[in-house]
Amino acid sequence: RHNFQDLVNELRKVADAEMREREKEKREKEKLNRDAFRECLQQKVTEGVITAGSKWRDMKEDLEKEPAYLAMDGQPGSTTREIF
Repeated sequence: RHNFQDLVNELRKVADAEMREREKEKREKEKLNRDAFRECLQQKVTEGVITAGSKWRDMKEDLEKEPAYLAMDGQPGSTTREIF
């Protein structure tokens, strides 16, 4: 019985460690997506497409075509609009 309980505890530890690793990878991917979207916005600022007076509603249609926007779509945390 003691060996069985040890095995269960060890399996639980392994499963918890795997879950923590998956969550860490997910957070890192989400951060990379946010950073890529910020870079996309900065490029549009450099090109003069986005200015200090630009409004989200006017830029959204153009931004929705960007891979960086699509990568962030539906992910938790900061939204594309908040980053804009």
